[in-house]
Amino acid sequence: MKKDQLANDCWGIAFCWCHSLRWLLVSQIKMCAIKVQFCCAVGDFQRFKIHSCVIGWNFKKSIRTKKSQSRLIIVRKKLEYKMSYCKVIPTLEPEARYLLHKNYHDNHYGFPIHDDNELFGRLIMEINQAGLSWETILKKEDAFRLAYGGFDIKTVASFSEKDRERLLNDSGIIRNRLKINAAIENAKTIVLLQAEHGSFQQWLAHHHPKDKAGWVKLFKQTFRFTGGEIVNEFLMSIGYLPGAHSEDCPVYHQILETQPRWRIN
Repeated sequence: MKKDQLANDCWGIAFCWCHSLRWLLVSQIKMCAIKVQFCCAVGDFQRFKIHSCVIGWNFKKSIRTKKSQSRLIIVRKKLEYKMSYCKVIPTLEPEARYLLHKNYHDNHYGFPIHDDNELFGRLIMEINQAGLSWETILKKEDAFRLAYGGFDIKTVASFSEKDRERLLNDSGIIRNRLKINAAIENAKTIVLLQAEHGSFQQWLAHHHPKDKAGWVKLFKQTFRFTGGEIVNEFLMSIGYLPGAHSEDCPVYHQILETQPRWRIN
C-alpha cells in the first residue's frame, strides 16, 4: 500500500467517523479529523492506531442511536486495519525513519524480555510515550538509557533529589516531572517485588494469565503513571498480551517460536 493512498484512506475513515458523530460540536469533529491527518503525515501509525481508536471508542458512550453505534464499530475496525504497524513499516520515509521503526518492529516489539532491567526500561519508555509519538521515544532510547543508569532498577531506585533535578534538565529525554517521578517510584516498587517474588519477571508470570482489564487494574494498584494504553502496549511489547503483529507478518511467526506468554494459559 502506497503511503499517500494510506493517508487518503485514513482521511476518508476520519470523514466517516466524523459523519457518525455529526451531532457533536464542529470543533470536536474537526479535531478528530486533524489528528488522523497529522499522524498520517508524520507516520506515527502504530501509536495513532491506539489513540484514535481510544478516542473513537470513548465517544461511543455518547452516541444516541444503535445505528450510529454500529457504524462507529465498523469505522473503528477499519482504523485498526488501516493503521497496522506491520503494513506501514515499508512505506515510511525517509530511510532513517524506516530503519528506526523496522529495527523495533523486527527485533523487539512483541518478543519476550527475560531481564528485569530491560523490562523496567521498556516500562519507562512506554510511560514516557504518553501524549507523544513512539518515534520520538525510539529516537531518545539511548539518551533514556544513559540518563536512567542503564535502566538498572536498583540504581534508579536510589536516585536522590539531585538526580531528579538532573533528569528535569536533561534535554535528551522527556522532561516531565510526573514521568520522572513515576520511573523512580516504580523502580522502588520493583525492588520490593523482586524481594518477594525473586524477580520482576516472576511477578509478571505469577499474575499470568489476565485479560487487559485485569492487568490494568493490577498495574494501577502497583505502579505509578500506568493507564490503560500504557499497560496494554507494555504487555503487548513483551509478549504478555497479543496484538503486536498482524498474523500475516513474518515477525509474528518468529515470535510464536519464542512461546510468548499470551500463548500459554
